[in-house]
Amino acid sequence: MNHRLPAAINQWHVEFDPYGFANKVDWLKQAEKTEDILQLAHVYSDGPIIDVGFYIHVFRGFVIRNGDWDDPLESYETESEGDMENWIYSALDRYANGF
Repeated sequence: MNHRLPAAINQWHVEFDPYGFANKVDWLKQAEKTEDILQLAHVYSDGPIIDVGFYIHVFRGFVIRNGDWDDPLESYETESEGDMENWIYSALDRYANGF
C-alpha cells in the first residue's frame, strides 16, 4: 500500500492507474511518460475528477468539474515528479468533500 495516500483517498475511485498509485510510493518514477498516467473520480457522481499526464516535457494535473475538460477548475504543471505527487496528494484532500 502507498503509505503517502491521505485518509481522503476513501472519497475517490481510482479510474485509471496502470502504474500502481494506490500500491507503490514510487509509482510516478516508474510511470511511462504519456498523456494517460492517473485518473481519480470523486465518489459523488457530480464530484471532481483528478487527471494526470505527461505532455512534451512536463507533468500536468487537472481538476475537472462537470465534465468540462476545456475549462478545468484547477491545473498544475511541473517538470518534477515529486512536486506532481505532492500536488496530487494535496488535491485529494482539498476536494475530499467535492467542490
